[in-house]
Amino acid sequence: MIVELDPLEETLPQLPFEPAPSLASRLAAFHRAGNARQFCWDQYLRFERIAHGDRDELTRFSAFVGADLEELARWTPSMVSKNRFTLNGEMISSFRSRRIRVRLCPACAEEDMAAAPDLPPDAAVGIRAFALVESIRTCPVHGLGLVQVADRTTFGDHGDDYAIAVDEALEDIDDLRSRSVQRPITRFEAYLLGRLGVVAMKVVHSERD
Repeated sequence: MIVELDPLEETLPQLPFEPAPSLASRLAAFHRAGNARQFCWDQYLRFERIAHGDRDELTRFSAFVGADLEELARWTPSMVSKNRFTLNGEMISSFRSRRIRVRLCPACAEEDMAAAPDLPPDAAVGIRAFALVESIRTCPVHGLGLVQVADRTTFGDHGDDYAIAVDEALEDIDDLRSRSVQRPITRFEAYLLGRLGVVAMKVVHSERD
């Protein structure tokens, strides 16, 4: 049964390069709804379908939260089979993904929190789609190494519910910062970022030959 949803009154903006499950997870944290699956279920939405990039469900979710559908679809991994998904049209093997072993850029996290000081960290900080690709280990915005902050045990039964997975790590941003280093984007990372359509928001030089 398809239920017409009224737009959510208190919503959050989609962050740069943020996939839909990250936004849904942050909204669940913001509304203290327990977890993203329960939050979506209460709104007659299917979180699993959102996390898998189902176009119909993304359409309903975008209208509900007031986010741009094309931006949501662009940065949300779309499942093709059990072991493959596409990201902005590029096919990626699940074995080359970081959807369980989640990484963050400390500077991105700090900027997210600074931009929304009234929000709890788990509702303010979003996952970036480029961090879900195994071979991309450098933030193209800040030129910092991405730091792993969650794994399968951190998620427990809440796969793709990123706010739950990263909440504990966000309690010590100084520790996150200490675990990252300034580093140039490698030529291979630049190639992958280009294929994904990720445009650096600041100038970060790739390493030379």
